Amino acid sequence: MSLLDQEIMAELQLIMEDDLPKLIHSFLQNSQKLIRELADCVARDDREGFVMRIHSLKGSCRNIGACRMGDLCQSIEHKARAGDLDAVPADLETLNAELSEVGQALQGYL
Repeated sequence: MSLLDQEIMAELQLIMEDDLPKLIHSFLQNSQKLIRELADCVARDDREGFVMRIHSLKGSCRNIGACRMGDLCQSIEHKARAGDLDAVPADLETLNAELSEVGQALQGYL
């Protein structure tokens, strides 16, 4: 699976036109913020807050065409819903790395 779903990106370009860069910047900023908040939730053992944020991030990823990152969020969400926050710190590192790659791929649309 590629970093970005090209069909979704083409549709976003068609719909958003000149506003697509704003959407991309917003996605990247919000995603970075959510990942920091996810780490805070783990530190506080706030499973409910974690699940809410990872679910939100999953939707944002899929909406912008970062489906592989969305799938990673879904996997992390399932673990969190099952009460397994112990494995999450390593998952958040993977998620952060994935966001970096997605950010690089999105540069072509700015």
